[in-house]
Amino acid sequence: MSNKAVEDFGRSAIDFYCSKGFFVKLSVGAAALQAELEQYNAVAESSGSVADTFGKKVFPSTFPTIEPMYTARVFPSTFPTNEPMYAASVAPVVHYTMGGIEINEKAQVLSEENKKPISGLYAAGEASGGLHGANRLGGNSLIECAVFGRIAGREAVGYANDAAAI
Repeated sequence: MSNKAVEDFGRSAIDFYCSKGFFVKLSVGAAALQAELEQYNAVAESSGSVADTFGKKVFPSTFPTIEPMYTARVFPSTFPTNEPMYAASVAPVVHYTMGGIEINEKAQVLSEENKKPISGLYAAGEASGGLHGANRLGGNSLIECAVFGRIAGREAVGYANDAAAI
């Protein structure tokens, strides 16, 4: 990110991310960045026949080089050659497991063999699955945890009270 992009995003947020080590400030000249983008694009366009310096051969897309970036307004009209750039390492992470424990509307865990509730066993949140099929809409995780957490808690208390009455 250029200084302009940092200002547009919010300098205080980027400064915070820098203090935590999520972003770093780099001194990168236009020529070095142009060369890096061209090298990346050459490997990306090789359809896996060439690896980059890290051994990676599969790239989902290419990046525009500096000249198209001017037009797209990704960078200011004059490329920031004398100012720091901000970079972050991006890595895929599991942000939601979609569970694996099948539950019913009462948050009861269902048996794998016969899909019947297992007496006294409840699940909610990311441990449970099957509510969204193979995918889910972003933002559903918290509400699902809250709704089924309450249901599981209520049902577990009911189960415990019934067992204590016996």
